[in-house]
Amino acid sequence: MVEDFKELTRRDNSRHWVAGLILIGLGTVFLLERLGAVESNAIRQYWPGIIAIVGAGQLLAARDAAQAAKGAFLIFLACWLYVSIQRLWGLSFQNSWPMILIAVGLTHIVGGLSAKSEKRTEESPS
Repeated sequence: MVEDFKELTRRDNSRHWVAGLILIGLGTVFLLERLGAVESNAIRQYWPGIIAIVGAGQLLAARDAAQAAKGAFLIFLACWLYVSIQRLWGLSFQNSWPMILIAVGLTHIVGGLSAKSEKRTEESPS
């Protein structure tokens, strides 16, 4: 039990480090863009790719369906942002925002089902 707690704590600490480094990196890139040191067109077009990479990492490291759903949501969010920015298939932020509501709802449903499944597994006699 103590070993499980130590492993969980270690994993949570590494998440904080990764999240912190990602935020520092994003802030640096956007600051360089504002200062004119980096071409802004490329950043404006492809920044959702960063969200997709984070989502893919979360999806690959998922330990349960809820975590996998969160990773899949981030990938969907990144795709939606890119499509809306580029106005692909006639989609824009104004006409496609309900897709985000649907995706958030699905993520919550999968998370709830995952929690119920885990609770049943814990309660069943071994």
